[in-house]
Amino acid sequence: MKIDELAPFVGEDVVASIKEKDGVVELNDPQIKAIKAGLFSDVNMVVAAPTASGKTLIAELAALYEVTKNKRKALYVVPLRSIGSEKYREFKEKYEDLNVKIALSMGDYDSDDPWLRYYDIIIVTAEKLESLLRHNVEWIKDVGLLVVDEIHLLNDVSRGPTLEVVITKLRESLSKLRVLALSATISNAEELAKWLDAELVKSSYRPVPVRKAVFLGGKLVFENGVVNTLPNVLDADDMILYFAARNKQLLVFVNSRRNAENLAVKLARRVVVKKNEKALLESVAKEVEHALETPTEQCRKLASCVACGVAFHHAGLVQKQRELVEEWFRKGAIKIIVATPTLAAGVNLPASIVVVKHLHRFESGEGMNYIPVLEFQQMIGRSGRPKYDKEGLAIAVARNDRDAEYIMENYIKGKPEPIYSKLAVEPVLRIHLLGLIASVPFTTFRQLMEFMSKTFYAHQYKKLDELEAKIRKVVDMLEVYELVEIEARSSSSSSFFARASSLLADMKIRATKLGRRVSELYIDPLSAHIMLSGLRHENIKRADEISFLHLIALTTEFRPLPRVTKKEEDEVLMLLEEYEDKLLTELPPLWSFEMAKHMYAVKAALVLKAWMDEVKEDVIASNYGVAPGDLRVMIENADWLLYSLKEIAAIEGVKRDIVNKLERIRKRLQHGVKEELLELVLLPGVGRVKARKLYNAGIRTLKDVEKASLPLLESILGKKTAQKVRDALKSGELQRSLNELER
Repeated sequence: MKIDELAPFVGEDVVASIKEKDGVVELNDPQIKAIKAGLFSDVNMVVAAPTASGKTLIAELAALYEVTKNKRKALYVVPLRSIGSEKYREFKEKYEDLNVKIALSMGDYDSDDPWLRYYDIIIVTAEKLESLLRHNVEWIKDVGLLVVDEIHLLNDVSRGPTLEVVITKLRESLSKLRVLALSATISNAEELAKWLDAELVKSSYRPVPVRKAVFLGGKLVFENGVVNTLPNVLDADDMILYFAARNKQLLVFVNSRRNAENLAVKLARRVVVKKNEKALLESVAKEVEHALETPTEQCRKLASCVACGVAFHHAGLVQKQRELVEEWFRKGAIKIIVATPTLAAGVNLPASIVVVKHLHRFESGEGMNYIPVLEFQQMIGRSGRPKYDKEGLAIAVARNDRDAEYIMENYIKGKPEPIYSKLAVEPVLRIHLLGLIASVPFTTFRQLMEFMSKTFYAHQYKKLDELEAKIRKVVDMLEVYELVEIEARSSSSSSFFARASSLLADMKIRATKLGRRVSELYIDPLSAHIMLSGLRHENIKRADEISFLHLIALTTEFRPLPRVTKKEEDEVLMLLEEYEDKLLTELPPLWSFEMAKHMYAVKAALVLKAWMDEVKEDVIASNYGVAPGDLRVMIENADWLLYSLKEIAAIEGVKRDIVNKLERIRKRLQHGVKEELLELVLLPGVGRVKARKLYNAGIRTLKDVEKASLPLLESILGKKTAQKVRDALKSGELQRSLNELER
């Protein structure tokens, strides 16, 4: 089937754009099957096909049909922000000139983003979408299509439940909603399609076929039994360099950041760089090294690898470094990326060869376990570059003969595991039950169970007795946390046992003012309880930055928590003891599991305090072992939790000076500055480094900036920034920001 045949459904201009930008003339197997199954109709659909099989184009066509023919909006739900950003760039490039308005909405869970009403295709994460639903956005009634990218992540305990609840909510509230779910190959796709009342489209098609092999002792053993012996190759490192020397690009997956960095360094020492590539790689390496204001040891290590055409890639890198590595790998300058599995799920980055060096991963409390087959398939799905390779090669590295046999049977020839709902996990239920209760004036236990009966969990497990008991427990917990009120319709008894036995038929449940706000803030009710208890603690009058940062680091959302090393234990315990009369929680017994959590939390507080005191990122990395990428995530999470704490404080009626203190701590955290620089970082283009330079030059307030001569400002800030500052001062915009800060 030719793409031209779709013009009656999506328009000739859309078809022309796809042909020009994607080079698509003929549709492939899954795309043809989807169209024949009713893509341009009102049916729900699940498309299960391998990575890089053209599923995104299926979603684009469905969304454009919805927008152009049905005049309704399309929601495109992605699992990760990195994927959302990638889709946004692609869709804008192809369709914005065709009067199709594309929007991207991620983060800021306390906003209803009213501007989204003016857009046609809206790209969101599941978490952002649920946040919008909790804010009762009006434009949601105009949505006709819900695209769920990578719906197999229902199986993921951290993301799956939110996705499941969002799908169920929208199907319940929008009678004309159509669902298009995109999935990797899974063994229970039929079950998923049945839950969604959907047509199932299955395909094993890949634009570039992939050969799979196990590597051991210098030999590649393929799934068909063919054995290739690689000359002068003794181990996996030799094998990687063997293919790199033959102009192949490789993605190598390992199980930890340390292994990623160590292997990249080892390979960089042995790889041969071509003369005509040396200057370019050195230029890219400089950009990588100077992505931060002061390079860290990690920055220098990555730069030295990049200069040799090798890179490591993990969550400890800052965004700019990850983007540079990905960009120059796509352009062919970087030949080898050694990555943790986050890369496999995060971006579309094909390679000629994918090597999975580690099929084991450490699981807390369980030791080293084999990774799921589905995860392995996502990794090897990156092998084979369209337009460059006739076939891809995926290699799993074995440790010994027994391991090789296991890998061949379970990974190379094996089928992926079925996906299962994770909705019944108690921490998950807390946040989603509160969201359901807060979304209506009141509800009953029966109504909660009716909603749950329409989830994927109920579809899979049928018997809901266990879930019912968990829901009762969680609702009572929410009442103890002061987030909901439960009242009898016709019972004079108010005892717990009377309530528990008659809750199903006789009890109204409604969110308190605090409960509604916590639901809007999209935080775990347990986190809200921790915050509320802290605000009521007798030490609140003596609380300082460490007190509040320690408090929010105890919440379930605060990730990552930096680990306390053996060397640091005594120092951290002494600090906890020293701070006991300022902490907003009681300390548990020494060496208990809970004390370990407090130790991690106080270390997190120290790291964030160092950032707020203008300590450079390289020093933080050296002193605390926190990589720049992790630090950025910590700052972002802490910012949101401080905002939530401030909002809860306002509802609780905490004194204004405490609320103001929280806001100033938050501002300092956002900019990484001491108190005296808060006014100066309001200036456009002025971060903490330039603000400190101004301050040290005696320019310490906005009035001082106004009085300063332009040549003086240019000597400190540079010409462009100095002019921006002057323009902003004239507009009066900075004064409004200053007034807000002072309030």
